[in-house]
Amino acid sequence: MKKLIFIFLFVIFVFSVSCGNKDNKNNEEIKKEIVDICIVNPPIKTEYIIGEELNTDGLVVEVLYNDDTKEEVFDYDIIYTEMTIGNNTIYVKYLEFEKSFNIVVKDIRKLESIIVKEMPKKVSYFIGDNLDLDGLVIEGLYNDNTREEIFDYEVICDDLIIGDNTIYIEYNGFNTKFNVIVNDVERLELLEYKDFIEKINSSLKLDKYDILFDSIIFGGYRDKDTMIVFDEDNFVKTNIYGYEVAVDEFGYVVETNTNVTLRENGYVISGHGTKAKALREVRVGDFVIYIDDIVFVYKNNELVEQNKIFIEFLNVINKIDDINNNSDYNDIVILINEIIPLLNSLYDSYNEEIEVNVLEKLDIIMSCIINEENNYAHKYSYVNNKYEMMEKITVNKNNYLFNSSYNGNFYYGGFRNKDSIVHYNKDTYRERNPYGYEIAVNKDNIVIEKDVLVNLPEDGYILSGHTLGAEFIKSISIGDKIVIEDNIIYCYRDTISSIINETIDNRNNLILILNEHNEKDIPHDYEYLDYIVNDIDENIMNLINSVSDGYFHYDIKHKYEDVCDAISLGYSQLIDYKIDSPRAMWYYPFTDPSIYDDTSYEGVVNTLDKFKDMGFNEIILLPFHGDYILYDSEYFYKSKSLDNCSYGEYGNNYLECFITEAHKRGILVNAFTQTFRCFEKGSKVLNETHYQVNIDGNFSKGSIYYYDICSDFVQDTLYSWYIELVSMFDFDKIEYDIIRYSVTNLHSYLDVDVISDISKIEDPGYTEYSMNKFMQKYNLSGNLQELIINNKEVRKNWLLFKEEELIKFIERTSKGIKEVKPDIVITAAVMNDYDRVKTSFLQDYKKWLDMGIIDQIEPMVYSQSNSYVLNKAQYFEKNFSNYDYRIGLGYDLSASNLMLQMIYSDDVGFVFFNASDYLRNDYYNLLCRNYHFKHINDFNNREEILEVIKDDIIDKINNYYEVKYNESYDDLILLIENNEYGKLEKDLNRVNENMRDYILNTFDGYI
Repeated sequence: MKKLIFIFLFVIFVFSVSCGNKDNKNNEEIKKEIVDICIVNPPIKTEYIIGEELNTDGLVVEVLYNDDTKEEVFDYDIIYTEMTIGNNTIYVKYLEFEKSFNIVVKDIRKLESIIVKEMPKKVSYFIGDNLDLDGLVIEGLYNDNTREEIFDYEVICDDLIIGDNTIYIEYNGFNTKFNVIVNDVERLELLEYKDFIEKINSSLKLDKYDILFDSIIFGGYRDKDTMIVFDEDNFVKTNIYGYEVAVDEFGYVVETNTNVTLRENGYVISGHGTKAKALREVRVGDFVIYIDDIVFVYKNNELVEQNKIFIEFLNVINKIDDINNNSDYNDIVILINEIIPLLNSLYDSYNEEIEVNVLEKLDIIMSCIINEENNYAHKYSYVNNKYEMMEKITVNKNNYLFNSSYNGNFYYGGFRNKDSIVHYNKDTYRERNPYGYEIAVNKDNIVIEKDVLVNLPEDGYILSGHTLGAEFIKSISIGDKIVIEDNIIYCYRDTISSIINETIDNRNNLILILNEHNEKDIPHDYEYLDYIVNDIDENIMNLINSVSDGYFHYDIKHKYEDVCDAISLGYSQLIDYKIDSPRAMWYYPFTDPSIYDDTSYEGVVNTLDKFKDMGFNEIILLPFHGDYILYDSEYFYKSKSLDNCSYGEYGNNYLECFITEAHKRGILVNAFTQTFRCFEKGSKVLNETHYQVNIDGNFSKGSIYYYDICSDFVQDTLYSWYIELVSMFDFDKIEYDIIRYSVTNLHSYLDVDVISDISKIEDPGYTEYSMNKFMQKYNLSGNLQELIINNKEVRKNWLLFKEEELIKFIERTSKGIKEVKPDIVITAAVMNDYDRVKTSFLQDYKKWLDMGIIDQIEPMVYSQSNSYVLNKAQYFEKNFSNYDYRIGLGYDLSASNLMLQMIYSDDVGFVFFNASDYLRNDYYNLLCRNYHFKHINDFNNREEILEVIKDDIIDKINNYYEVKYNESYDDLILLIENNEYGKLEKDLNRVNENMRDYILNTFDGYI
């Protein structure tokens, strides 16, 4: 018997070896072979002067194998004939495979054009003045991309006449030009006032100071416990670990902060350590004299108040030279000349009546100057203009040069997968989701549209990219030429036409909205918009003309930026805020000290003042810095960021300081809580045993780890923390963010009897605790993963169980929060694709709103695509109009994109993500220019909000509707002022339909 068993085992062994050898033989028959090569990157240098040698630095060549792998090679051959002037094709050869790239060869160095590098200092004249070229710099541009200053040019100029005058510059057959303006009325002369600065300084007696700082160092680096004075000649940028005071040219303190801005002809006093602490006693409005290493500080007293009048006068003097219209200038000079003797009298003997007279005249002058500048003073005005679309141009026809190529995954038709590009035409067209990027290419292979989703051109095609493919698509510009060879996409670009036409597209989009608003009678300052459009068109023509003048490549950036800035300004003026709509910002403290300072009382106040200036009425404040919380908590470790911070009367209590000071400015504060995000290092209570686990056994993670939502301990801990937060701090709102599971695709298998491949399942929640909790609830036994694979009823109940646990937590927590603070508002930052996220993330926020467990949502519509944001805004308007929501706008947007997306969401309000991106000066200035009504928020009562609405609509009737329709609406205004809204609605039936609808919509919900 043993012998038989041995023989049987031996036969099995021989058979196994035989099969293994057969498999090895089959594997050896599969031979790895090269099927093609590709140029991944062309050389860096693509332009040459005749006689230069070819430089292949930067060239990257890869071989492609039959198993779809790639490998960089270096032993390729470069093949080309003698380089000649013009386009040259360079071939790369490896084995029998060949690819090519192009270079351009130019003639010997020669002058191609001349430009005005710097304008003369004086460009504004009066009749009879002589031309002054001081400061003019002319440069020659050469074909080797170099430039040199030219001195022996010829100036051609006729006699200066009133208006614009063109000055021509000629040199060696080349010419350029610039313009100067000549004013027609001779300006009046000001009375003598030069001794006013001396009077200011002499009135502040050195023995009557309030604070004295000695041992002051002039210039140099700020060391520990030192105080330094910086001016324009010795200024050094300082870090955030000190304190500074900015003093203007008159000695007036104009700014105090951790870091301040140096004023023209002024200086900065910068302290460190003990000196910084002492310097905090200086306040805006104090006067300072710096003499012989001593700083004298004068607080509010009669002399200081008197000096402020002199300084206000001198500030007016500094502004009037910017007024171009001589008649306006002379009107102001007449008032100034009335003030000067009054100021002399006031200096000799203080008189309150004279002071009041002077201040009234100064107010009149400043109002004139502000209207003349037409910058920050928003108003309503009507101009009867309908602007035409600007035609695109072709500057260098057929002058396309190689720009980039794509040799990744490429398919004709079918479903678009990750890291791929798909070609769709009329035969292969199919619907695509919005999670990629596309271009539309016409029958001539020119790109005519670029967006998240594009329309199929007649006889053309679409290239639709996902992830890596989408990144390549985004790099392509409208106007580029596309060539597809051997499944490789080549992009060729006429840079000049591309940039100019992109600019024209942006201009035309602004015009579309401007014309639409004008036709719909939406009140704006159309006089200012007309000025902006003319400025845009002039700058675009300058761009086009610079091409014909031959120096496009050198001058494009400046002119292009001018147009972009003007378009952004135009969009900002077309934002039609609904006065009671939320204007909010997500705010991460201690994140970007170059943008905002959270380390001091002054820093917090300065930030909040900026928010108010920009019109924000809500800040969604994260109470964490990184993993650590910003107060003494039972559940999280405190951030060390607060160790060296001081907030004046608030001690080191950052949150109390921020919330209280925000409330003083009418700004609501919403606690930005990332509910189920794991704070790996910061939590005192929760750890890895409470992390959410995927079906494959790994922690659930997108960009963060998630807590196990179904865990009772996790729910109890987070509930207690929310109660702690609202009990300790006076938040107006609580925001749930990351209030979801990580992604699941299990719902797509609900109609499948048996899932054949578990590796394809994405699904979170498989901690031992949560699985046991589910199994007990549904009286199940065995292995949950196996049940998920084999039983679609279990799958359905598992998803239902997880959603119910999430809802149970939100319902309980919201109820507990409102028991502590009944008037608090519960908001939620949610993903914007509702139909997808309610199944893929179990985030059914419409259900939450219907249940009343949250009050308000912010769909996070984060996209660089303006059309995508518009589509989403329209979707939520259609499907969520009965709910309280505002649109979350994304990060890293250009100024023009941000302003345009605000227009799309201005009716319901918006939230910016986040302060690091949008608290910078360029955005600050644009938003300040549009925001112009009294600061209110949605916690103001009905009467307070209604008063602001009334003031604003009366302003619009007076300055827009009455001008447009050439009719008096005093009766309407009287009804509004007297709150007679029943009669108002009836009386509005006689006015233009657009005007009636706009006014009624403005009062909607209040009358």
